[in-house]
Amino acid sequence: MRGRMLLAALYCLLWSFQASVGQFPRACASSKNLMEKECCPKWRGDRSPCGQLSGRGSCQDVILSNAPSGPQFPFAGVDDRESWPSVFYNRTCQCFGNFMGFNCGDCKFGFGGRNCTERRLLVRRSIFDLSVPEKNKFLAYLTLAKHTTSPDYVIPIGTYGQMNNGSKPMFKDITIYDLFVWMHYYASRDTLLGGSEVWKNIDFAHEAPGFLPWHRVFLLLWEQEIQKLTGDENFTIPYWDWRDAENCDVCTDEYIGGRNPANPNLISPASVFSSWQIVCSRLDDYNSRQALCNGTPEGPLLRNPGNHDKARTPRLPSSEDVEFCLNLIHYDSGPMDKTANFSFRNTLEGFASPLTGIADAFRSSMHNGLHIYMNGTISQVQGSANDPLFLLHHAFVDRAEIRTPCVSVGFQEVEVGFCSFVCSSWRALLCSQQDVQYLFPQLLSAPLACWKVFLNSGSEGIIPLKKFIQKPMHPLVTTGTSIWFPLYLSTEMVISLFHPEIWAMTIATYKNQIQSFFKITLSPT
Repeated sequence: MRGRMLLAALYCLLWSFQASVGQFPRACASSKNLMEKECCPKWRGDRSPCGQLSGRGSCQDVILSNAPSGPQFPFAGVDDRESWPSVFYNRTCQCFGNFMGFNCGDCKFGFGGRNCTERRLLVRRSIFDLSVPEKNKFLAYLTLAKHTTSPDYVIPIGTYGQMNNGSKPMFKDITIYDLFVWMHYYASRDTLLGGSEVWKNIDFAHEAPGFLPWHRVFLLLWEQEIQKLTGDENFTIPYWDWRDAENCDVCTDEYIGGRNPANPNLISPASVFSSWQIVCSRLDDYNSRQALCNGTPEGPLLRNPGNHDKARTPRLPSSEDVEFCLNLIHYDSGPMDKTANFSFRNTLEGFASPLTGIADAFRSSMHNGLHIYMNGTISQVQGSANDPLFLLHHAFVDRAEIRTPCVSVGFQEVEVGFCSFVCSSWRALLCSQQDVQYLFPQLLSAPLACWKVFLNSGSEGIIPLKKFIQKPMHPLVTTGTSIWFPLYLSTEMVISLFHPEIWAMTIATYKNQIQSFFKITLSPT
């Protein structure tokens, strides 16, 4: 449905995440910033724009992708999200080294310390493996985020046009938790065309190749904001392993709230989540008024697991479903939308059958199936992040266990088969530092042509190792090697794995940075 347009949007959106971390920094919400189209706030450490005096970054022109929109969106210049963030800002902070953020005041994912030079490994755990104090702390952190106004970000309550092209700013405070609900809504909302007209065939976060990396960066940013709120640098989002589950076993008052005995659509009054008010859930109302979600409370959180349309989603995903999905060779295929067949992304997202890999417009499975099964707020795309279950669910979609088993193989085995695990570069994105053994270190120093062949191998079939590695063989190949992926991949690496057209450019620009994300260890075969 979104096809190549979302690839272009993904590049712009991920870039904007790196540059500004959130959607609209409070420091850039004035008419002056909007009229000048510049968002380069001062870093509080040295009071210079982008921390330039400390070598953190500098104010630069935004560089946009020139990738074309797909035929699904036959418009130009009608949506503020096009060529993001250039409608609002065309100059932003470009951060150096391991710095990131709207003013280069934060560290890139996986780094910490005063100068962002300390490597930091954070591990997401099953929510059932948390001790009672750990679980209670997680719930308390979510509650604190739900009730704490974001000190750094605001949300627009009108389009750029409704703001009179920036001369009349329309922004509003929002809590830290609801900021991310709003971001998910904003990325997936319909295009407002004026009058009563909207365009629904658009989504910057779903139904296309960007689905997985968009949500990965989204969760990392969410974790980062809670870390800053609580001062807990080790905070991570736990996951719920829903494989083979017969029901929602996290839907209890001990975890994210049980069923209300008086009303099965509501959360149990014994759970803190029963008092939560949701936002950004009334898309039809916004569309009819040509308005944006303004963060106003819209009622209680709804959830009624299992009382859903069983014809659409007969059951929760099984281990076999996950394994079938992971054995699909192609990350995406065909039109690269929800009609794609034999597509890892489309099958994991839930638009294609995990039994056949064929797109099925009448069934929702895998990721989508979980949303449908819950039969509540989480089942509506734009407002789904209101439910804390969203975090547990997407942390599992992002988890290393949803992968082909990672095993170390000898050179002879690689030469004969060059196993699909190695060829399928997208699998690396799903593996954590603790779990994955990646088998192709020579690509780190290989010519750009090798990188390009490696990425394109998904569409050209499995390419034997010796077809494109020249003699003499890299010594690491003959001794056996493991490369451990960090839990947090850089934005550039995420983009590289999913956008063949900018692959060579990305490697040429960020090769040293990508190398620094790997720890290479030798292990004789």
